[in-house]
Amino acid sequence: MTSNHPQHSGRREPEAGSRPRAIVRSPSPAIERGALTFLERRPIDFELARRQHASYVKALADAGLEVQILAPDPDLPDAVFVEDTAII
Repeated sequence: MTSNHPQHSGRREPEAGSRPRAIVRSPSPAIERGALTFLERRPIDFELARRQHASYVKALADAGLEVQILAPDPDLPDAVFVEDTAII
């Protein structure tokens, strides 16, 4: 018997017309206070970090993702990339 259904991969396919979503947070000047575990602390060029982050966001959008940008949060200096899984 042949099935027309793809094998279950553990991933849910996006609904027709929807795009995968990336959630990012704009850098905050507080990024200087980010945690470091294995690198020596060096000054961070905040303007360069903002430009690099903008390029990252553009790359995500160019790859077809819907990009949701959260406002900077000085209380979360490491939260430039939203890495935790969420169910929306």
